[in-house]
Amino acid sequence: MLARTWVSGCNYYYCISDFYPKFVALPAAAEALGIARTTAYRMVRSGSFPCLTTRMGSSIQVPTKALMHSLDIADIIVHLDDVENGAAHVGEN
Repeated sequence: MLARTWVSGCNYYYCISDFYPKFVALPAAAEALGIARTTAYRMVRSGSFPCLTTRMGSSIQVPTKALMHSLDIADIIVHLDDVENGAAHVGEN
């Protein structure tokens, strides 16, 4: 379930990052950044990976928001009405 934040009246909004998992596995993040998998692990060990990383159990994860920031993808606000209208429009086709 996505978290909703109060804006004004009964309008709710999401950020683009709310539609994605909170974390991405290091190999997927490395691929998105154009970095080879082994190089990415070496960069994490040396502290030079371009995104924040965190260890979860035996895997290394990258927060989606940090990856989006590194890729210059704006985490823009999407209003709930836009999401519902878009879903309704897709359902019509």
